[in-house]
Amino acid sequence: MNEKRAIVAVCRCCAETIAEDYIRLLELANCYTGLSEDKKLLIKVNHSHNKFFPSCSTPPWQLDGVLRWLKDKGICAENILVGENRTLISNLTRVRRSHLWNNVVEHYGVKFCEFPKTYWSRLDVDTTHLSMNWNILGGIYVPAVVLGRDIIHLVPMKVHGHSIITGSMKSAFSIFATYSHCHLVHEHIHEYLVDVLYLQKNVLQCQMIGVIDGSICGDGKGPVTLNPVEKNILLASRDLVALDTIAARMMGINPESIPHIKIAGEQGLGCTDPARIEIRGDRIDNMCFGFKSRKNIVIFTDQLLRKNMGKRIQSLIFETVIARMAILASIIYHNCVWYYFVAVRQIRVFHRNQWGKCFRQYRTRDK
Repeated sequence: MNEKRAIVAVCRCCAETIAEDYIRLLELANCYTGLSEDKKLLIKVNHSHNKFFPSCSTPPWQLDGVLRWLKDKGICAENILVGENRTLISNLTRVRRSHLWNNVVEHYGVKFCEFPKTYWSRLDVDTTHLSMNWNILGGIYVPAVVLGRDIIHLVPMKVHGHSIITGSMKSAFSIFATYSHCHLVHEHIHEYLVDVLYLQKNVLQCQMIGVIDGSICGDGKGPVTLNPVEKNILLASRDLVALDTIAARMMGINPESIPHIKIAGEQGLGCTDPARIEIRGDRIDNMCFGFKSRKNIVIFTDQLLRKNMGKRIQSLIFETVIARMAILASIIYHNCVWYYFVAVRQIRVFHRNQWGKCFRQYRTRDK
């Protein structure tokens, strides 16, 4: 029987060998298949906070490892674009500096694109195959620089208060929603994530690679107010659904309980059947981190209002000056209250372990 199986690579890692660990991971996942030397690529990084916080965003060693692998494969730097959108509580200029992404992209001679500063193209799409009503976003838009590029999604392994986990499927969240409209899809987050996967595969017709960094994972109240846990594990696959299925199981969360993974599997957008997923690399038998997705006060309040208020009242709250006040409150909570009273202590612990030392090396990296 020659049934095609999804491949998910899993590798243990440490700070001293992280570059080699990433090359081994991407080779095991057969990620180069379908790419060519003259192919244009978008490396989609992820963040949730202005300041770097372990397990919250794409760490510099993840971006470095993938760019080094692409360089070794002969992919021209001119054909590689690193990109990200902002959030309602972040500033990308600060994010790029605090996460040390600037040092990495300058080292490899690639460009960084801030999606809010580029032109967004409207896609003329038959919406009969889509799950969400895209009229709430005014149509389907995508940054023009994304068109014609394959996409490599770089995400940390962490839980999320809205989507349960932040996986490779969640990475595309900000490719199809501008930062000023992203809150409008929170109520329909799982349908939205299935749709953006469908759009990438069938409308943009791009190859996709998902890479999950679990060097330090995030448990608790994601996507920002997390408890960092060192796990020293990396995952990669060309099947984003299979990748997120395995990542969820490793975190201790049943993938069947995550609607966007379940629906994507049912729609044939990827594989969720463990019997049809081939694990390559290091053994993960009985590996379970025991993570649980919980909600901080901001996400709890957001979901409470959306579920218990009528549409008219929701419009009053989320589409008027009240919404701007709520965003301001969220900024104060995340950037001041939580960060200085909770995060700073955890960051001190981070800087005493192997990954803190690794992070600091990127501050002084030769350009």
